[in-house]
Amino acid sequence: MRVGSTSLWVPLAACLWAAGCGMSDRQLCRAFQDEDPDARIAAVLHVNRTRNLQALPYVIERLTDEESDVRFAAIRTLEDLTGETKGYRYYDPPDQREQALQRWRQWLLTRDLGEPTTCPARNDG
Repeated sequence: MRVGSTSLWVPLAACLWAAGCGMSDRQLCRAFQDEDPDARIAAVLHVNRTRNLQALPYVIERLTDEESDVRFAAIRTLEDLTGETKGYRYYDPPDQREQALQRWRQWLLTRDLGEPTTCPARNDG
């Protein structure tokens, strides 16, 4: 059984989205870095629900996720919070997604989103 099993994260994602469950910055960081795509989706949905603009850099990086469902959640969150997509489509080929990702990264450089959420480097040990 994987540490970040779907059986744990699917109910958590539903809880975060609908019922207003809380997530600490540390839990949020761990979820963004989890090997389970459902955990990464839960993190993205948490940012959307809480309107945590300081975590947008991590949402933007999820646009590079190998799982299309995570990319979909990320772009929907960005669109919900900013009103923009920068031409990003989660189903586009990687080179087209990369071009839009660069537009998002450039956008991020021009924004003052407050003190950023800081995630420590992943430590699996």
